Amino acid sequence: MSYSNNLLNEDKPKNTGSVISTLKKYKDSAISEMKETRLLVKILISATKDYLKKKDFDLKDDEKKFIKDQSSDILKLIPLIVFQLVPGSSIATPFILKLSEKLGIKLNSKIPEKYKKENISLFKSNTKINNEPVKAIALAIKDIAYNIKVEAIIGFSVTGNTAKLISAIRPSAKIITISPHINISRQLSLLWGITSITNSDAKNWRQMMKISKEIIKSKKLTKIGGYAIITAGLPFGKSKMTNMIRLYQLGKN
Repeated sequence: MSYSNNLLNEDKPKNTGSVISTLKKYKDSAISEMKETRLLVKILISATKDYLKKKDFDLKDDEKKFIKDQSSDILKLIPLIVFQLVPGSSIATPFILKLSEKLGIKLNSKIPEKYKKENISLFKSNTKINNEPVKAIALAIKDIAYNIKVEAIIGFSVTGNTAKLISAIRPSAKIITISPHINISRQLSLLWGITSITNSDAKNWRQMMKISKEIIKSKKLTKIGGYAIITAGLPFGKSKMTNMIRLYQLGKN
């Protein structure tokens, strides 16, 4: 299953129908199609939207009661739904823990990782590359993010085009973009999953790694031993040249 059939579509948020469609492939179809499941998805879509904006969310009393009254089979769907709605387990897990606290019930926050590992094929994009290297790079980044415990993607982008492609395919990690142009940074900050930083562009490999390491540490994107994907274009400073991926492990190299 692909989150986006067209990489040029900047931001198409998940709706109830698309979430249910994915659940059918992982869970019993009858459970996925229950009206209770659909209502649960709607509640979580609203809650995750608020969480992505302000790191918190509110639930109405009737929504809390509805969720707490559901069977264990339906409650097990919560992490699977959340994992589809937010960019990566580094956001999904704290959201689920906060939801557990608000509801006063225990939810398994580890299910998204298991779900990801067991259902990689659901997240592979079927987008045709059409001999376009930048699209190939974007799809490769997505596959790497799902196959290895990657907590963040750092993209150096002069024009913002590569960042838009990465956002469109919904990778399983936070997306940090770095652009020397403040207007580009502002535009990118409106896209799904992106935190945009305005910074002078790297002039060489050493500067790229230095800037990336500083951002990883300052924003606490991953712990020692955790991974981040770094992508940029060589030679540096030129637009439409994204052609490099590096898998960086904090504390190892």
